[in-house]
Amino acid sequence: MIAVVIMGMAYIVILQNFSLSSRNISKVESHRNHLLRNTLEFEQRSFASRLANEETSEMTESIFMEGSSYQLILVSDESESFMSLRLKKL
Repeated sequence: MIAVVIMGMAYIVILQNFSLSSRNISKVESHRNHLLRNTLEFEQRSFASRLANEETSEMTESIFMEGSSYQLILVSDESESFMSLRLKKL
């Protein structure tokens, strides 16, 4: 009888952990999809800005590193939550 009670308690703990894990997996997947969507949108805006060769108020650019024949330009949005480096040949 005691063994059945212990096994039942272990089973309940395992089910609770499985339920919690599945909720966490769905949250992580949702956050990952949101981050991917925002990153792609940022990259598209950055690419469009470079094609139009004009500065937008939504993005800031600054020289991150400079060599004799290149510049690495740090591109970020206003909140600086997304950043990317762009290589520019001189």
